[in-house]
Amino acid sequence: EPASSAASGGAVNEEALSTLAAMGFTPKQAEKALKACDGNVERAVDWLFSHADDPMEEDEPQQGATKPTPAGPQQAPTPALTADPALVAQLASMGFSEAACTRAALAVKNAGPEAAMEWVLTHMEDPDINAPLGMEEAVGMR
Repeated sequence: EPASSAASGGAVNEEALSTLAAMGFTPKQAEKALKACDGNVERAVDWLFSHADDPMEEDEPQQGATKPTPAGPQQAPTPALTADPALVAQLASMGFSEAACTRAALAVKNAGPEAAMEWVLTHMEDPDINAPLGMEEAVGMR
């Protein structure tokens, strides 16, 4: 094929670049593939598909791509869970300590009185069930 100027180390054929660009490849991808395949468009297409998962070099950002952060996608911080005062009061009216009721509400994420009461009954023997909650525990950050 006449588009073999890449083999001699020169610039790649503009027509071959346009052909690959029309297929949806970036100019950098097309140029890299054509250089790797001595300017042969068919081989360059095969090369691009077989190297689709290869990371791009730092100086070759993909169009529309963003660099991933080490921690994954950025998310808004989750607000701290606080015990529902009505749920705590309902459990406390049954004779459980306020600390136990607060722990239960936090443990079940304020799911309701049945779930919270089940949690209290399951954890009645815990040594700290009636101990006052620390500041971090009171806002559900433990």
